[in-house]
Amino acid sequence: MHATRLLDTGPEDTFDHLTRMACDALAMPMALVSLVDQERQWFKSRQGLDAAQTPRSSSFCAHAIQREGMMVVEDAWRDPHFARNPLVTGEPHIRFYAGVPIIGAEGHKIGTLCVLDRVPRKLTDGETRILYGLAHMAQELIRLRQVALAATALLYADDEQRMSTFTGELAGLLTRDALTGLPNRIQLEERMRHAMPVWQREEALATVVLIDVDNFSGINSALTHRAGDALLVELSRRLRGAVGDGDLVARFGGDTFVALLHHGHAGDDLAVRLDRLWQVAQFSLQLGERTIHVTSGIGFSRFPADGSDMDTLLDAAGMAVRQAKRAGQGGLQPFSASATGRARDYLLEHDLARAVENGELELHYQPKLDLATERVTGVEALVRWRHPTRGLIGPDQFIPLAERNGLIVPMSFWIIDRACAELARWRTLGIESVTMAVNLSSRLFTTVGLVQTIADTLRRHAMPGGLLDLEVTESGSMADPLLAVRLMNQLKLLEVTISMDDFGTGYSSLSHLKDFPIDTIKIDRSFVAGMLDSDGTLAILQGMFDTARRLGLKTVAEGVETAAQRDLLRRERCDVVQGFLYSRPLPANACLAFLADNLGLSDVHELP
Repeated sequence: MHATRLLDTGPEDTFDHLTRMACDALAMPMALVSLVDQERQWFKSRQGLDAAQTPRSSSFCAHAIQREGMMVVEDAWRDPHFARNPLVTGEPHIRFYAGVPIIGAEGHKIGTLCVLDRVPRKLTDGETRILYGLAHMAQELIRLRQVALAATALLYADDEQRMSTFTGELAGLLTRDALTGLPNRIQLEERMRHAMPVWQREEALATVVLIDVDNFSGINSALTHRAGDALLVELSRRLRGAVGDGDLVARFGGDTFVALLHHGHAGDDLAVRLDRLWQVAQFSLQLGERTIHVTSGIGFSRFPADGSDMDTLLDAAGMAVRQAKRAGQGGLQPFSASATGRARDYLLEHDLARAVENGELELHYQPKLDLATERVTGVEALVRWRHPTRGLIGPDQFIPLAERNGLIVPMSFWIIDRACAELARWRTLGIESVTMAVNLSSRLFTTVGLVQTIADTLRRHAMPGGLLDLEVTESGSMADPLLAVRLMNQLKLLEVTISMDDFGTGYSSLSHLKDFPIDTIKIDRSFVAGMLDSDGTLAILQGMFDTARRLGLKTVAEGVETAAQRDLLRRERCDVVQGFLYSRPLPANACLAFLADNLGLSDVHELP
């Protein structure tokens, strides 16, 4: 903490800006950047508090830095640890406290960013995320300040000893990861640059191992940065203990780590060493009452077989880890020459990042018909990508890429907005009772602001919530049923309808179905395709229809392609069907013409 050179320094606008943001964003009267010294806590920045420091013995922050993650005291009067604290019984009469530890060099906790109130409080999930985010900003400000001070001192050093001291300090700050204490990417690349000529000269063997945490962004979003930081610290500790003295483990960035394994002239133990790394990268982490099950994908490349320079080896390990993740969570994959062919997916992923911005995405719409009357009741919006050089690309090729890299979130918001805008246009032309269905990726379940974004979209297009049908996948909902139920209930307040998509392909279907506030189940096309040829498939299908009726849910069968399928579904009293028997997905104007013909609205053909 003393190495930060912050103690007893004057006010700085950057830190004061953070505490003002904390007060404003959380509607708190007091906020502090507090450093915990041996006998006192000292405030680098303070809002709403006159004192510049308090004794450590009465410090809330001294307790906070001894805990994992945020410490929250909702009512100090009722907390036996703090009820008699002089800061509670006297000025400033603290009743509420929430503090996030600030991590210094080598992962040590040196203080907190905290907010306080004179009345009891609770923090919402959103407020918790804000406080974690501000604490991360304070942490980075401190690190950058240290770098600037060391660089300035080095510039003006007047003897070799001082130059050596400041050079070492600056090198440590620039080449060490602040959270885990591991070497960072700069040090890893420097180590590889120096090592590779030696390996070539000695004809040695080495392996570059890339370890990437599965679904790290989902963990961060669902459980706040506390869980993410704790996970990374624990994984770094485990990886460090799994390598030999001559090896290196570095944090490459985000949730990615690299292990550099040196074999000398014998690579026979490589399988054992890789298995050890794989074993330690799959673990459970207890955070309060929650248990996080962590899996990691691992890809590796070998020197000199897979490359003779640093960039080639790192790129090859990156391709291998992406292949490991495609195979499932917790995969271990070597680089292979065939993986270079998959580099096209990487280039496609790169192009996808600009597809929305460049207007390359478009929506097609597949009608859904009431089976009894064969009249259109709704349409489903399906995204297509018109690539500038590859032509029209189907969702099966790019949606998995978008799911993997997080682009599915902005893409989904774009789809919802464009689908609502199109339906609003149709409504002005006389199509008033047709609903619009859009798919809701499970990644959106952990996205802050989803419900508000949908509410704003409905309001912007003057669209009744009852005309928007959100299709959620069964497997995505089952990943965290409690979170799914909570989100669905919030969405239902907007009066939207919710459909369970691909029903029957997930797990625990019937046991959980009663808990979800859904309106419709969509029978997966695999059951429709197999029901005429398999008595077992038909029996399962009949069970789904019977269960849905008992629960008061509508049923939609997708993938209906033949009259025989239609007739059987009619006998089983299915409510709604969609499929090639009636229409393929159509561009907007073609779909509008289909709706006009089906609903008998001849004047709608006059398209704007």
